[in-house]
Amino acid sequence: MKRHRNVSYARVRELFDYQPKTGKLIWLVAHGRWKRIPAGTAAGTLTTANHLVVRIDGDNYLCHRVIWLWVTGKWPANEIDHRDLNGSNNKWSNLRTATHAQNNQNKKVQKNSRTKFKGVQKIISGRWRAYISIGRKFRHIGMFDTPQEARRAYLKAAKRLYGDFARG
Repeated sequence: MKRHRNVSYARVRELFDYQPKTGKLIWLVAHGRWKRIPAGTAAGTLTTANHLVVRIDGDNYLCHRVIWLWVTGKWPANEIDHRDLNGSNNKWSNLRTATHAQNNQNKKVQKNSRTKFKGVQKIISGRWRAYISIGRKFRHIGMFDTPQEARRAYLKAAKRLYGDFARG
């Protein structure tokens, strides 16, 4: 998402209503080209990354960031994390601020992972290595006889380093 000027809290409140229990951002005014989309319509277009984006005064904004502004009165200083990993679920109970490292920890295992466990890899000797990323560096946790043992070690380290953001 490109850098742009941030829209004001007053402008967001003028344009939208927000329903915290459903996560819906609702247009209060007709919008779009020639005002074809009526007030009362749910705002946001789904991106390929499964996040909702809304266009305000010529700039695109992630809906979860606009919602954060709508609720708190200020733009989030860091990233916004979706607790359940569903980027289009903007219920207030599902949103929380996070550092980049915390947000990266709260991710699923890559689909192409051979072990299906985050932070675990099989090495040439047939043993299993557990590792964790801290910033842009990987830290070795230990070597194990089974992937399950390596996974337990990873989860323990992730919980210690990242708390509620840890995901295995």
